[in-house]
Amino acid sequence: MAFELTNQRGALIDCNNMLWRFALRAAEAYGWEPEGSLPPSNWTDNDGQWPGDYDMQLNQIVSASDASAMAWALGVLLKDADYVSQLKQVSRRLNADLSAKYPDPELKTISKDDALKLRSFFEKLREFCAAGSFVIG
Repeated sequence: MAFELTNQRGALIDCNNMLWRFALRAAEAYGWEPEGSLPPSNWTDNDGQWPGDYDMQLNQIVSASDASAMAWALGVLLKDADYVSQLKQVSRRLNADLSAKYPDPELKTISKDDALKLRSFFEKLREFCAAGSFVIG
């Protein structure tokens, strides 16, 4: 299941479910404190209280300040000399959380090569978040 992140400038980032979850966790590991997403425009009181999640595809909104904070954290991540081992720790924590939540998830710990390949994605995501508010679809 692919996530489509779209900002007000029309820029688009496509990523799969695991990559998006991993990016969220990596940003948190580097200091991002999520504000909580804002409800999509079609959310009503009848739908209940908005949970503020980032891992659903309902066209929820990430505020400009939240996106900016995420961009900052991703910038710190990209400058970390210990980038690979830190991403391995993020991977282990995410796997533990997913194992507790879902039966028999298909998990693997990120390799050094995978971590290095992710650098370009994190650079693109940092630039995207620095541009301001975006929609998660």
